[in-house]
Amino acid sequence: MTVSETPTGPVATGAPAPAGRGTRRSVADMLRTLAVIIGCVVVLVLIVPRPNEVRQPDVDATAAAKVARAGLSFVPAVPAGLPAGWAARRAEAQVGTDDVAMWSLQYWTGTGYASVRQARGATPAWEARQVTDGRENGTVTIDGRAWVVRSRTDRGITSWVLRAGDLTTIVTGTAPTAELETLASRLPAATLEQPEPSGAASPTPSP
Repeated sequence: MTVSETPTGPVATGAPAPAGRGTRRSVADMLRTLAVIIGCVVVLVLIVPRPNEVRQPDVDATAAAKVARAGLSFVPAVPAGLPAGWAARRAEAQVGTDDVAMWSLQYWTGTGYASVRQARGATPAWEARQVTDGRENGTVTIDGRAWVVRSRTDRGITSWVLRAGDLTTIVTGTAPTAELETLASRLPAATLEQPEPSGAASPTPSP
């Protein structure tokens, strides 16, 4: 716009600059910048590796069994000679259903979980809880011992129950049957058939 002098005073000539052109240009620049930032974030998300599982620290099952022994009336069963890659993720004495003192040991095999649950004086409710209410369905023989099958195939859980006197040992988990059989077969025999306490010294096999 130009200003010219006339006898009556200054007169503006020419059309004014369109309003808002600079604002529109600024908004467009901001949108382009935002698009670049979002693109960078997407690329980072795609290239940064993410774990499929939150890894839990391994535990020393043998050491945990020695600690748990003080609160149990039996020697906790700990398998020996498991395949490479098996990792103990939980090993502790617990109080289960009906206030039953129990030993709980869980492994990650690489393909699923395999657990040992053990208790003296187990009640039907305690056993049912450990096998996820699986009904009895025959037996499976491992090293000459007949384990009662109480699996929940609808949940992908296999459970075997060994009742020896008043001591109940359960092998259960989501691992393949072959791996559960490996776990059951590696449990020391002396920890599966322990006599009731009668004042005599309890068996002390090495887990």
